[in-house]
Amino acid sequence: MLKTLVNFCGYTAAYAGKSFSYRHYGLLGRFRLFQVLMQLLIKSKYRASEPVVQRGFGFILHAPDPQLLLQLVLEVFVEQSYYFQTDKAVPNIIDGGANIGISVLYFKHLYPNAHIVAIEPNPAALSYLEKNIVENNLKGIRIVPAALAAHEGVGNLYIRPSLLNASLIAAPEADSLQVTTQKLSTYLKGNRVDLVKLDIEGAEEEVIGEIAEQGEIHNARQYIIEYHPAADLPEGMANLKNLFMGIGYTMPENHPNRGNKTAPSLVNFLYKSPRFLPTYAGGL
Repeated sequence: MLKTLVNFCGYTAAYAGKSFSYRHYGLLGRFRLFQVLMQLLIKSKYRASEPVVQRGFGFILHAPDPQLLLQLVLEVFVEQSYYFQTDKAVPNIIDGGANIGISVLYFKHLYPNAHIVAIEPNPAALSYLEKNIVENNLKGIRIVPAALAAHEGVGNLYIRPSLLNASLIAAPEADSLQVTTQKLSTYLKGNRVDLVKLDIEGAEEEVIGEIAEQGEIHNARQYIIEYHPAADLPEGMANLKNLFMGIGYTMPENHPNRGNKTAPSLVNFLYKSPRFLPTYAGGL
């Protein structure tokens, strides 16, 4: 009992620190953020295995369990891992690996009129993605039930118990199912995309390689990529950085590039070259 109380107090202090020190929210917004975190913490303790509905950030958030939602809220809304700036009222965004849609809600929180292509292959995650879009009455979002890959067709998706872990990369002790695969170049071709966010659990190298080979990589101004290092390819991150920085992208200093050689890394590439001149083809 005492240990539980100490842990609860520790989390309370940590979440208070995160909430009230974050500069992107006003004082009232910080207090509301703290409320959301505490409510999810309590639900994680007493309703750990139940689907959860949580109000926050002007949305109704649905998730299969409160611990997953708490983790995503911390990553997306508190750490703001996918924050980006644009002067466009209607930015075009590709969300590869949209999962249950918390990143989609965050992009709509930043830019309510954004056009978003939300790509997600996991059927369990897709049901919550659809619910989070429909029940918040969000417009301008296209859901693509597919996995991003270097080829179009079908592939085996390996799903671990957590909705955060579904990948085209074979994994031990994971169930598998066949899903549709699509190329990222299909959505970049002929468009000018403001942000490509990729969290595709290890398939990012082949996906980036495909758009580079097809010559479509410059059709996105910015990429935020969750990079998952492969044990047999330790130089993968260096190759990724060399590719982007060799064609005119920079790594913004104010973005939380993080990770190491064995843990997933968040990397951000922003294109500032005047050669960036593709035009929109009517939106995504």
